[in-house]
Amino acid sequence: MMDKKWASIVLSAGRGTRMKSDLPKVMHQLLGKPLIGHVLDIIGTLNTEINIVVTGHGSSIVEKYLDSHGKVVKVRQEEQLGTGHAVRCADSELRSFSGDVLILCGDTPLLTSESLLHFMHEHEASGADLSVLTAEFQDAAGYGRIVRGGSSWLELREIVEEKDASDEVKGIR
Repeated sequence: MMDKKWASIVLSAGRGTRMKSDLPKVMHQLLGKPLIGHVLDIIGTLNTEINIVVTGHGSSIVEKYLDSHGKVVKVRQEEQLGTGHAVRCADSELRSFSGDVLILCGDTPLLTSESLLHFMHEHEASGADLSVLTAEFQDAAGYGRIVRGGSSWLELREIVEEKDASDEVKGIR
């Protein structure tokens, strides 16, 4: 059981250019449901107080789906200026909220409620201001990289998309 209140922000504004489709990335189907539908189903098990979905590219399509999915707050990122900007767009909906915020990507349907509940519990138990859930891959091609600090693997320096990464950063798994 979580001691703190939680909110969620689901980032769903991306274009998904690598998918070579006009359909918003989060609306591509997996097992007969849009990717974002799987993420929202998982969030529905977490007992969050407020759930915000940031839309952008193809917002009308995504928002129409959200209208039929349940209670979420829709925030539109008019100009796609990156992940940090997308999170900032949700800020106005969280001004009166006091608690922790879980930030998820709308195109991650393989997350499980068990892994997120464990992550949330560990975040609370650690007393950390910020926690980042990461994974290590044998072949990290196509994924962004977490660049950690020199003094400790716990220190987060930056998140670099693969297209912007140096050869050294691409070596991070």
